[in-house]
Amino acid sequence: MREEGAHRPADLSAGDGGYASGLSHYYAGEIVEAESSLRLASAARPRDVDALYMLARARWKNGDLKGALSAFQSLLALKPNYASALADLALLLLEGLNNAGASERFARRAIEADPLCARAFLVLGNAQHAKG
Repeated sequence: MREEGAHRPADLSAGDGGYASGLSHYYAGEIVEAESSLRLASAARPRDVDALYMLARARWKNGDLKGALSAFQSLLALKPNYASALADLALLLLEGLNNAGASERFARRAIEADPLCARAFLVLGNAQHAKG
């Protein structure tokens, strides 16, 4: 069983809509190309939560915070308890969008979904600190 947030290997390129290419570009640091491929993959397979997750991360790295937020929201509408996505969204809300209250709520949801999600605990503490 694949760990949530662990992404499919690149040998699944046939029929993946560009997902493998997107991952390859992402991990090579070619974020603009990654976003383009992942956008195509998400359009081809709109229920693919892994493609949406990586699209959100690529958009965030490209500075498109609203686009990243939108991709995270689409993903969470499909899979509300995707702990890695919840934790990353909490971090985006805290660091990118300066919304400590919403960040805290999503970090708590991530912890409920996966009590071993260390990133969620880190974001939760930072959100609480930011709130004062």
